[in-house]
Amino acid sequence: MKIPVRVDKMVTESEPIDETIPYNVVCRDLKFADKRDSAGNRYLTGMKFEVTEPEEWKGETTMCNYLPIADAPSEESRKGWRDFERTNEQFMRFLQSFKVECANGEFDERDCIGLSGVVTAVNEKYQGRNMIRVQDFLL
Repeated sequence: MKIPVRVDKMVTESEPIDETIPYNVVCRDLKFADKRDSAGNRYLTGMKFEVTEPEEWKGETTMCNYLPIADAPSEESRKGWRDFERTNEQFMRFLQSFKVECANGEFDERDCIGLSGVVTAVNEKYQGRNMIRVQDFLL
């Protein structure tokens, strides 16, 4: 089978995104990693977001491949609570930006699919190619 293509119009690398502006995005995919990270934290991976605004970037995809979620420490551990809060700062910004409801204090990643939020993005090179990564979740 032959498929018609316009080789002269194809690109091999994404155009760098504007790092100076916020992006309205929709969460398209995410999951819990199968194992914990080296610090023993659970984490979300494969987080995929589709840009909805601004119009010139509509449809572009930005990713976040690591978002740690620390377990709560014992009540007596002051240092443990400080570490817990620091580790979970970005996760809490994600929950608030996307208005994720945690019923009964529990997080279910499936509830995030289709929710909208605001992010900043950064261009990074990965294996020599330009990749667009979420830099932060905005409140």
